[in-house]
Amino acid sequence: MEIQKMRDIQREKAERLEQRKQQEEKARRAQFQLDHARVTDKFLQQLDTKVSSSRMASAPIPNTREVPNVLPKNLEAIQQDQKRKNAEFLDNLERRMGASNMSGAASSSPSESLDQESSSRPRVSPGPRSAGRAAGEDEPNTASEQDFDWALMKLTSNFPHCDKDFLRDILSQCSGDYQQAHGLISLS
Repeated sequence: MEIQKMRDIQREKAERLEQRKQQEEKARRAQFQLDHARVTDKFLQQLDTKVSSSRMASAPIPNTREVPNVLPKNLEAIQQDQKRKNAEFLDNLERRMGASNMSGAASSSPSESLDQESSSRPRVSPGPRSAGRAAGEDEPNTASEQDFDWALMKLTSNFPHCDKDFLRDILSQCSGDYQQAHGLISLS
């Protein structure tokens, strides 16, 4: 009975201590927010006076609430620009490779040339030799292995963010069909 009373007292003390800690944390956060707002306002006022004194034509200074909305748009625009540049680079590279590999055969776009090349190649399965090559063999011995490796190389260049083993697995599940594997990966 006495032990139970002592436990209850200890529990009450712990609960009061926890409540006190939570109240102190709330007060600390509120004080921090006030201090942060004061310092931010002071900084913006100093910045405003410097900008207005250094510039004749005044431009509106963005509100601190507007800044987070502007950054994701800029980041998104930068990422889209990088993707566009990467796509242009890959297209140019594929055109150069296509021009050196094809003796004068012109195609309307690099992606169409890849599709045409893959449709002209037979569907192949990786076979047991290809699995052995992944474990350490150097040279493919059959034309079907070379076709499989060619399709794997095209998938790797089109999907650089994907793991090569993942691409190899998808290609083998598609029986070496580049177009089918490309379609599956594009959907994911």
